[in-house]
Amino acid sequence: MTDQNNKPNFYDLYQKVGTIDGKLDGVINHLDKINGRLNSHSKKIDVLENTTATIKGKAAGAGAVAGFIAGAISVIIAIVTFFRKGG
Repeated sequence: MTDQNNKPNFYDLYQKVGTIDGKLDGVINHLDKINGRLNSHSKKIDVLENTTATIKGKAAGAGAVAGFIAGAISVIIAIVTFFRKGG
């Protein structure tokens, strides 16, 4: 970066700065693409999490209803058995 008289060679310096600037532009563009993909993935994950939560809630509700029905059937069977034996 210096010439024969140890004076700075500004042409080489400007060329190096331009090269670095160009490479930084490439890195920034690449990072922008990555950020876009990450945002897209984040939205998809949110949809999947919400869907999973909804399904879990519905399954819990179905389990509660099934438990109630099974309990009611048990009570009915107990009553019928009691009266068949002559109560």
